[in-house]
Amino acid sequence: MASISFKSVIPCSTASRGDVMYRTTCGLIAASLVTFAACSRDPATRTREYIASGDAFARAGKYREASVEYRNAIKVTPTSAEAHEKLADAAARAQDPQTAAGAILRVAELKPDDPAAQIRAASLYLLAGRYEDARDRAVAAVESDRADANAHLVLAQALAGLHDAARSEKELREAVRLAPKAPEPLVAVGSFHWAASRTADAETAFRKAVSLGPQHVAANQALALFFMATGRPADAEPLWRVVAASPQGLPFALVDYLVAMNRLADAEQALGDLIAREPTRDGASVRLAAVQYARGDRRDAAHATLRAMLERNPHSVPALLLQARFFQAEQRLDAALRAAQAAAAADPKHAEAALVEGEIHAALRDDVRALRAFETASRLNPKDASPHLAIARVRMRQGQAVEAVMAADRAAALRPDDPALRLLLIEALANSNQRARAIEEAQSAIARWPKAAGLHVQLAGLQATEGRTEQARRELSAALEIDPTSIAALAAVAELDVRAGRGQAALAAIDNRLRRQPDDPALLLLAARTHAAVGQYDKAETTLRRLVHDNPSNLDAFSALGRLYLATGRLDEAREQFERIARDDKKAGAGTMVGMILEAQHRRDEAQRAFERALETNPRAGVAANNLAWLYQEQGRLDDALRWALVAKDELHNMPEAKDTLGWTHVRREEYGEALPLLAAIVEARPDNPLYRYHLGYAYWKTGAVSRAREELRRALGSKDSFSARKEAEQLLSEMDADPRNASR
Repeated sequence: MASISFKSVIPCSTASRGDVMYRTTCGLIAASLVTFAACSRDPATRTREYIASGDAFARAGKYREASVEYRNAIKVTPTSAEAHEKLADAAARAQDPQTAAGAILRVAELKPDDPAAQIRAASLYLLAGRYEDARDRAVAAVESDRADANAHLVLAQALAGLHDAARSEKELREAVRLAPKAPEPLVAVGSFHWAASRTADAETAFRKAVSLGPQHVAANQALALFFMATGRPADAEPLWRVVAASPQGLPFALVDYLVAMNRLADAEQALGDLIAREPTRDGASVRLAAVQYARGDRRDAAHATLRAMLERNPHSVPALLLQARFFQAEQRLDAALRAAQAAAAADPKHAEAALVEGEIHAALRDDVRALRAFETASRLNPKDASPHLAIARVRMRQGQAVEAVMAADRAAALRPDDPALRLLLIEALANSNQRARAIEEAQSAIARWPKAAGLHVQLAGLQATEGRTEQARRELSAALEIDPTSIAALAAVAELDVRAGRGQAALAAIDNRLRRQPDDPALLLLAARTHAAVGQYDKAETTLRRLVHDNPSNLDAFSALGRLYLATGRLDEAREQFERIARDDKKAGAGTMVGMILEAQHRRDEAQRAFERALETNPRAGVAANNLAWLYQEQGRLDDALRWALVAKDELHNMPEAKDTLGWTHVRREEYGEALPLLAAIVEARPDNPLYRYHLGYAYWKTGAVSRAREELRRALGSKDSFSARKEAEQLLSEMDADPRNASR
């Protein structure tokens, strides 16, 4: 196709009358078109137009749109400092810190002699912990204007980060000299003295800063924090009120102070005022829900506050995460997971959303999804130790000791000042048979954190394993002196006492604690196990019966009670007693126990009826639902089995036993797509369980994945543990090996 020129559009012919006028008109039109084209290609004009458009969006509060226009200006003129400055401001207001930071640093490069640009870049480097870069920018600012107090102030902070205290203090004094009436240098001086433990000098500087600027936010905040840290919280309250009331302040400062003082009713009242204001409504609503929930008797109100907030803004990540936390605390784990997943969907780059989702998957014993979520959280926030801590806990539960140590090491490196992370590392090392390093880490940690009770308990366990009983007892005594409520320390002492033939001393200590905490399930379970260990089976039985009555889904208590009856050969007597209790039991615990005893006696039809009656009493009794589902699937009643297997999965929070029942039920229903993820997850979580491996191998075989099936069956049969399906596993593997079609599969 031929190109179209101006000439072809406007033929400047000379053949007609009026030639001169026509030619002149043609010339003017052509000239105007050429001028327009030239203007449209002029970079300076286009840059100004984009900046003007961005300014219009910014004035309308549309900062994301403004950012787009400023970026367009930068594409045309990459060296436009004005465009970069305006992009930095718009991006910050649009909550896009990464773009804002990049623009700030570019402005500093474009304006090397501008102290304000250098100070802003230096401040950014300070926030990132890049103290050398901050120092270099601050030095440039000082050299540009030695009378700029802010330049000296930022340089002092950079030098402090580089541990050059002498030069830092010198720059601070220069900043105060240059701006003797400004609060900011005095706040920095006070912070410097406080970090050096010169508290009297720090207080003097902070007080002077407040006297110079009675409404100055940073000065009031610094003095308030100082009072809080030095045990004078009442003196801090008026300062927090100034910080909260200032238009440039922190509107939630007073609320956070009231919560810290446990003045929850006052905090709730203060939040009511903030909810009435549009700019603080959403943030205040989330805080109000948290305060209401913390009050205990206001939990329904807390849920209502969050629901109202989410109706107004269904994609609020803070509200969704708080809702997930509420549900998690109430053991409503499926609802918690939905809320966490909604938060992650609303903001896929939100690291905390991924972390919370992973924590809930872990609580549901869905380790595969939990680990995936934790890895996402770590990728989104590489400096956060929490995902690595969570990964270590999951790996420890799975028995993958080496992986647990690696994750715990990463967590401890990211947060070296956290004794809880060191405790986890020690536990992981102990589980991986690296006892020498575990003891070394424990002793080093105790020297650093002598008041961390858990560290003393951990070291005591390591010492007891090596036969150093007296040393272990000293560590446990120290732990109980630090934390008299520690059940872990009490349990460790009880174990040592029982081994030494001092069972009565162990029981006396536990009974003494029970007088103060009579309803603590963990303490009651410890008491029952200790009674059984010293041969007091009646007392152990009484306590375990109470636990299963109070919570029909307490699998630990059911298992302990079942082992007790098997050990004492009293299944018939126990069954008769539980049958009598079950007639009036409103929680299904006794009926569930009857069914379990009948199963142990191989009276499966009667066991089935017992579980059915228990579920008539309480349709959410998790153990009864799991066992009934298993019996139903054995009979081919697969729809009924699926119904109760789903209940068990919900109530037992995805415990491997419940997941296996559900997964195997799906296999029996030929629903392999649903079965395989469940069975694969529990094999990963419990790789040493041969029955779980058999079920997974069978599912693989049914889907044609013969090599995977063969691997799982061989590992199941290679286990030293007995399991009910060993003969079936042997037969299936034999058939697979005998079939020539499987030779290459």
